[in-house]
Amino acid sequence: MNPEFLENIRHSFDDGDIWLQKLPELLNLFAAQWELDLGAPFENLSFNYVAPAKWEGQDVVFKLGVPREELHTEIAALKLWNGSGGVKLLKADPEQGALLIERLFPGQMLSTLPEAQTVPIMCEVMEKIWHPVPAEHAFPSIEQWHQGLVEFPRSGTAFPAEMLDLAEGFYQELTASAEEPVVLHGDLHHFNVLQHGENWLAIDPKGIIGERAYEIGAFLRNPWPVLYDLYSPEELQNVQARRVDAFAERLGLSRERILKWSVYIFVLSGCWGYAETRDDWKKELLGAEVLRGLL
Repeated sequence: MNPEFLENIRHSFDDGDIWLQKLPELLNLFAAQWELDLGAPFENLSFNYVAPAKWEGQDVVFKLGVPREELHTEIAALKLWNGSGGVKLLKADPEQGALLIERLFPGQMLSTLPEAQTVPIMCEVMEKIWHPVPAEHAFPSIEQWHQGLVEFPRSGTAFPAEMLDLAEGFYQELTASAEEPVVLHGDLHHFNVLQHGENWLAIDPKGIIGERAYEIGAFLRNPWPVLYDLYSPEELQNVQARRVDAFAERLGLSRERILKWSVYIFVLSGCWGYAETRDDWKKELLGAEVLRGLL
């Protein structure tokens, strides 16, 4: 297992060390209970153990993470999709943080395609996976995620307070006039949409309740971080303008709402990055300024 995965688990979860110690036992347990022939884990693991496997004669992917609410809502979203627009869930144990999903072939990411092809494909995926909010569910809402901005200090950091105020203002305006909410993916970008045969399917949903325009911010932030190496700020503004116009036209959404939600999401992501002592929050603010210039 790569060192980054081990460090992520130890740093991000209070019981991360204990879970890592139990990991070999858990793998043996699920291999026996689910009758899996587990392969070596994929490279570049991040926050979950993910490995190819054979199950009932088919190629599958086994995913195991530190049990947490995020995995519960991922499982719930996959069940809601039922294989339409997203990867199919085959088995799950929410309490243990385990999932068994179909393996996608050839499995190339949307990020491998030319820029002009990405928005139409993403729109097709969005239209399939967005569902009305179930009467009973445990999905978080964008209001809950907003606490990351509310709790971020307004002084004593290098993060510009003016951008925090801008994002807060957009949030208040947009939530006061919100459109009908649906179940969103919550992190739908170029690396979370993979090719399967002739189709493109979403993976790794967060599962969050909000209006459709909110979903597009994750796409506009990507492909991360090479987006900022490919284009100058001026070129990036032209690229983002074309993207936003295409999403608005294809999905029947307000261009202004897409832009304001996306500025908000860039700033919120910057807050998360700053809190985790990563330097990439500066790119988030650059991206927010680029979109702000399109309003």
